Amino acid sequence: MDVTLYKLLKKGSTSNIIFVYLAVGVFLFAFGSMVFSGQVNGWTELLTLIATMFALGGILYYVYRDNFLGPSYWTKLIEKKPEELVWIKPITTEHRAYYIVKFGESFSIELYTNRGVKTEFSGSQQELYALLTAISQHAPHVHYGYSKKVEKIYKRKKRLFAEALEKEGLYHPLSRHFKEGHSGDVHNEVLIG
Repeated sequence: MDVTLYKLLKKGSTSNIIFVYLAVGVFLFAFGSMVFSGQVNGWTELLTLIATMFALGGILYYVYRDNFLGPSYWTKLIEKKPEELVWIKPITTEHRAYYIVKFGESFSIELYTNRGVKTEFSGSQQELYALLTAISQHAPHVHYGYSKKVEKIYKRKKRLFAEALEKEGLYHPLSRHFKEGHSGDVHNEVLIG
């Protein structure tokens, strides 16, 4: 991928980066406040506190480990292991004032792998279209679109996702999206099936 697309991946994964800094900040704040508030007396309590904090940090890392994956992970996945990428879910969020007046939309796509790893990339429609174009060059087999049925199938059959969708008649590869000429409109097919 070229530098522009790496920047798009980096820009789109800002929420992941913010999550990492937030998690580390909370961890350091909790540790520092306990040490400096005088609640830790002696080395044995300090070592117990450190062990507890590392155990808690390890558990939280394990649970939220997908949020720690940066743009380099997704770049390598798209270029070197495209068969692991199985689903791209387009998301359009309408912004309304008082639930009545629509004043804008924001666009994002979620990428899902056959191992259950997912991330969300936000940007303008043009930026996301450029990202989808690059992904389609490496992984044209990736399913593009969303429905409740597709989501249920993904939860049950991550490894055999494309085959399960094809059996249900719901498979819509990214390559077909580009063949049908959806130029620049990333989210015109949010619901399928």
